[in-house]
Amino acid sequence: MRKLLAFILTIFLSGTLNAQNDSDTTIYVPENTIVKLSYNNDFVYFKMKNNKYAKAFIEMLPLTIYMDPYIENTTLVGSINKDFREETTEPVMISQGDLFINPNLKQVGFIYDMYVGTYSVQTIGRQVGRKNIFKSAYNGAEVTFSVK
Repeated sequence: MRKLLAFILTIFLSGTLNAQNDSDTTIYVPENTIVKLSYNNDFVYFKMKNNKYAKAFIEMLPLTIYMDPYIENTTLVGSINKDFREETTEPVMISQGDLFINPNLKQVGFIYDMYVGTYSVQTIGRQVGRKNIFKSAYNGAEVTFSVK
């Protein structure tokens, strides 16, 4: 009987500990953090996600980089000088309005036109509104990111 009670108690405690680990409440990015992307005297805003990649990106701001067109002229991608010390292995679905980091290639990207696909990147923000300021950016663009 004691062995049975000890076994049940062990299962209960391990389940409780696992439940605590699954509900990680670490705050990487303050709630409602907004980043502004400026281009050609115009701008768009992104509500940042709460993850370590978004935090690392915000810590780099303000940042001005040159971004090249990518994925059938629907996306701009630029190099950032940040070593994330790990590779992304889980592909995620990205679509118009997503701001993302590719830690493998040390790049930041933004999908500004109609596109949906799966890539090994980490989304770090989502555009607020649907303003497209990049209709003339097919040859690339110099952009500035800053915290609003």
